[in-house]
Amino acid sequence: MTRAGHLAEALPLLAALLVNAIAHDRWLVAAAGFVVVTVAVAVGARPVHRGGVLLLLGIGGAAGGLALSLVSDPPPGPLPPVVQSALGASLAAMSAYCVVTRNAIYASVYAWLLVAISLNAEATFPLQATTALACGVTLLSAFLQSRAWRTGAGWAGFVVVAGLSVVGGAAVATGAQQLEGTLNRTLYSLLRGLDPLRGLGTQREVTLSVTSSLVPTDRPLAELSGNPGRLRTQVMDTFDGSTWKTSAALRAPRPAPVPTGDATTTVDLLTLEDLADILPAPAGTFAVRGGAPGWEGAGILRDTLPAGRTLVLRHTVDPGTREVVPPAPRDTALPEDLRDSLAAIARPLVGEAATADTAARVLESFFQENFEYSLEVDLRGRGHPLLTFIRERRPAYCVYFASAMAALLRSVDIPARLVGGFVPEEFNTVTGRALIRERDAHAWVEVYVAAQQRWVPYDPTPWRGRNAVLGLDRRPAWLADLGTAVRSVARRAWYRVRNDPLGALQDVVLSPVGALAGMAAAAWWWRRRRGTAQRVALLGALAAPAELRALHARFTRAVVRLAGTRPHSAETDDEFLLRVGDRLHTGAAGDAHRFLHAWQRLRFAGDPTARAEADGALASLEADVPR
Repeated sequence: MTRAGHLAEALPLLAALLVNAIAHDRWLVAAAGFVVVTVAVAVGARPVHRGGVLLLLGIGGAAGGLALSLVSDPPPGPLPPVVQSALGASLAAMSAYCVVTRNAIYASVYAWLLVAISLNAEATFPLQATTALACGVTLLSAFLQSRAWRTGAGWAGFVVVAGLSVVGGAAVATGAQQLEGTLNRTLYSLLRGLDPLRGLGTQREVTLSVTSSLVPTDRPLAELSGNPGRLRTQVMDTFDGSTWKTSAALRAPRPAPVPTGDATTTVDLLTLEDLADILPAPAGTFAVRGGAPGWEGAGILRDTLPAGRTLVLRHTVDPGTREVVPPAPRDTALPEDLRDSLAAIARPLVGEAATADTAARVLESFFQENFEYSLEVDLRGRGHPLLTFIRERRPAYCVYFASAMAALLRSVDIPARLVGGFVPEEFNTVTGRALIRERDAHAWVEVYVAAQQRWVPYDPTPWRGRNAVLGLDRRPAWLADLGTAVRSVARRAWYRVRNDPLGALQDVVLSPVGALAGMAAAAWWWRRRRGTAQRVALLGALAAPAELRALHARFTRAVVRLAGTRPHSAETDDEFLLRVGDRLHTGAAGDAHRFLHAWQRLRFAGDPTARAEADGALASLEADVPR
């Protein structure tokens, strides 16, 4: 078969690997498959197909997929995530082996099984296009391996069937997804490719659109020891009626804050993605070990954080923030036309003489009890979108709730600002650690309470509805927590070894596990040495008679003289004779073997008849030694 034919057989696997990589972000598996197939086709390899090798590769691929699932988020699919990851890698390995050994039918079957378990994912345009391509190249592979391409009718049939298969592949990838959701997810995928962090927790400004759609993802960003609650990444204090931004005063660098007399605690944070200069931190964080962050106004921290960095954040337990700079006029600023309309809504709710804390609590309850949470926002109507949202009580997500509450407070001259960050919801009961995912991005309000001289957080989002929409109201089973715990430990160990191998080795040596391993090794060595000593003592007892030792010494001297070399320290007599046998002439070699056989019978069996045979063989051997 030509290399072109071999490549035609490989097309279904290459397409399946591409589908799996796009659907579940498994580019490492795809790259390995591409390299193996490319090299095999280039060198024209065709090893013999063996079932045992196929089975071993399937098991090895499953082990590799399982290991990959321990250090990265397993893909969603029709099977449990860990099983899905192991099965996908196993199918890829077996299909690649069948391609290399040129078993096209088996290779195609395994490849399409890989496609089948990959398609329970977001129906993005890249996934649809790649699945359509997979259908097309599979048909092309079969077409090129047949004789149909030699006729015009064959080509015409191929074009028709190829067109139908491409359309069918796109339809299969789309599934039940609606067009609007597909376009949103496609846009998100494209933006994610350009900027790895596109979410409410990392935006430096937020614009309130008339229509909006939020696409949450499960991508893990960081791990935390414990669950400190809200993690702040941005404070926006400038609002022009449609866009929230951070003022220059709050962006300016500040010295690290001095902790108040309140109780303090620590939390360690492990980054799982490149967070750029975003450092999610609890309010009141005043010290960081493991990094060199800079502080901005409102206590926001900035630091360059690649994946695998571990930081220890020390912060006050008090959830509020205390700042040297008091509220500014921008913290109550609103466009005048919007202020009047909002004030007409806010005053009947909060009352004329309400304090900042009382007004904030009233508005917080107002939104939580009278509104619904939704990832789709439609505020089309007459007037400003915020007014439409509040008056008609339209469904929305956190940014709109926080913006409306802050704007209502500002309309009655109470300083308020928008805060972006993360609120972890996935808490592992086995490890006691929290996992921050992109879906945990959130926005809330901070209100300046003059009586306490600090900014206090309030959250108007209907939290129960939010958890139900995002699927966070269903707690994972204990077994799922255990699997996540194993992945967490493996991931932290991998980052530790990668970033600081010497420190990782020191951790192992000084850990209880390392101490137990050292004691086990010492016990094994002592037992082995004791056993060796017992064996040596036993052999010495057997060789106790002086005349036997003397006979053996004469035998060794004779063989050494004849062979010109000495026995090694760990070499037995039989091994020594086998090694030097070609240096002895036939008669001397025979005498040496006869003596050794007789001497061993005399030493170990106590055979008295062997003494005469040993003496005769030794005398004949010594007679051959040159004088």
